[in-house]
Amino acid sequence: PFPILTPTQLIKSSIIGDRTGVALLMTYTITDQSNGCTPLAGVLVDVWHCDKDGNYSQYNSFTSASFLRGRQTTDSNGQVSFLSIFPGWYSGRAPHIHLEVLTAGGSSLLVTQVAFPVDVYNTVYA
Repeated sequence: PFPILTPTQLIKSSIIGDRTGVALLMTYTITDQSNGCTPLAGVLVDVWHCDKDGNYSQYNSFTSASFLRGRQTTDSNGQVSFLSIFPGWYSGRAPHIHLEVLTAGGSSLLVTQVAFPVDVYNTVYA
């Protein structure tokens, strides 16, 4: 369930929208592994994940919604931050956050997911 809105609609640091859940501040540092892990300034970082009930915006009954999706440009330290909620889960998947890094021109550099240790999500869900 990748972002399908135009990027200008996704540029925001708070991606909570109308969702409720346990607050989560995500800060990512993007580095260039092929260049001594130097910070990558000025690249785009897209994040998206499901809500606490396992629902993604832009899919199923939420096709016109854009909750829990956002884009930021890295600062001089290669960092971006998003305010969100802890993701839920759906059948066959552990809690995770999708992440894509793109050049300023929009070419994809990396698509990955961030997962959580079992003890962390068990504590949150308790």
